[in-house]
Amino acid sequence: MKTKRLFGLVLVSVGFVGCSGDFSVQEQTLASDLYSTVSCDPLASKTVFNAMEKIDGQKPVSGEFVRAALLSELEIKRGDADPELKNRFAQKAQEFVELLDHDLRGLDQDEFETQLARVENGSRISPKYAEISAKASQLLGEMKLLANEMKITCDEDAVQEVSPPEDTETPSEVEESGVAFKPVNSFEGMRWVMASAYQSCQSLQQKPVDSSTPNLSGVAKDNAVDSVGWGRKYTNLAALRASHPYIQGVTYGPGCVDASVKPLVYDYGGAAVVQSNKLNIFTNNSNGGSALGIDCSAFVSAGLASSGLLYVKNTQNKAVYKRYATKDFVNPEASNWSCFSRINVSGSGGLRPGDLATIRGHIVAIDQVGNDPFGIQEITSLSQCDAIDGRKFDFVVIQSSPSKNSIGIHRHRAYDYLSGEATMKKLFVDYAKAACKARLNGTTVKPMLSDMSIIRHLGTPECLAQRVQLVNESCIASCPQVKQQ
Repeated sequence: MKTKRLFGLVLVSVGFVGCSGDFSVQEQTLASDLYSTVSCDPLASKTVFNAMEKIDGQKPVSGEFVRAALLSELEIKRGDADPELKNRFAQKAQEFVELLDHDLRGLDQDEFETQLARVENGSRISPKYAEISAKASQLLGEMKLLANEMKITCDEDAVQEVSPPEDTETPSEVEESGVAFKPVNSFEGMRWVMASAYQSCQSLQQKPVDSSTPNLSGVAKDNAVDSVGWGRKYTNLAALRASHPYIQGVTYGPGCVDASVKPLVYDYGGAAVVQSNKLNIFTNNSNGGSALGIDCSAFVSAGLASSGLLYVKNTQNKAVYKRYATKDFVNPEASNWSCFSRINVSGSGGLRPGDLATIRGHIVAIDQVGNDPFGIQEITSLSQCDAIDGRKFDFVVIQSSPSKNSIGIHRHRAYDYLSGEATMKKLFVDYAKAACKARLNGTTVKPMLSDMSIIRHLGTPECLAQRVQLVNESCIASCPQVKQQ
């Protein structure tokens, strides 16, 4: 049986005796972490991050036991501090832990680590998230003031990521060294993930999928993950290999994993596994099916992480941000993502490689754009703007989707893809109409649509950080196609 791990820790309950009873390793380590990092800046990014590492996603944590463990640590390290200060500090820690472990856990269907990441970044995507984010910030602030009064200083060593143990279900891993990938745009990160997933630069040499591309064979829906989507299963591997455009005819170079053994397909609910602070997409991490693959938001999240692009200014790029959902991307203001903004459109069209287009339930990245991506340059009247239907769109998207019977990660000619996706098509058509009218009126506008958006990363220094590596990425380290538009 596979054991789920959260951010690299498998926590085993071992009894310790505290002021109010026995507390486990989980409570002990969390108490120690809060003590060591609550004085660090930026406060939430470090303290909440360490709290995330210590809270097992499937095991409840006792806030009362954390309080007891923290009081024990205070007695050892700050025995001369005012008892009232120690009690107040421990009480705030208990409230903080209970807020995360009780109020946050189960708030929605997303993984606990994603829920915690939202609180860390101050998400307000729903009234309840706004309430929890505000309360967490308040409690951490109060704890920091009390720590300062007790002269507790930041332990910088305690804020480093913890490497998880090796996953025995992972195929042999190629040693990662000397990979000099330095992306300057998120579309490069998406291409990097795509080439890594297929262990071949040839995947980027293929022409974009279009209406002439045949469907995959040998893959089918498996178990329902929720009321929206299903996992996937292999039904005929030989047929799948023969029909998959990124598998058939591929030769694998030295140091590459044979991606045809378990071909990647679309897998609703699938996401990368965090392994040794890298993202591993070669291990099945879906509860809906046995086939290997990741879904749309997990693909985009991996692309951003591998590009070193932050969500919030002056924070950290973390492998644990492996799976934000479309409800996060669709509204960067509510997500409190200061490194993203909705795009402006004008006479030039406004669409660029790396832009992220999101509706509730799906997200794509812009991979390539032509000289007139929205097809508006020849339009001469506002009535013609209103008649735009997407037939002249000239851009390519990169995504993981169930297109072509679950092809998964691929590049797709926009008009052909959108012809079967009414809601996503409406998003691009609405932006095209706005761009068309802005061109004729000589203005620049920022469309503010409900439950859909196109957003762009700022790319400024405060929004850039060290990139997260992918398992087996050295195989495609020299792919020139990563940076070609």
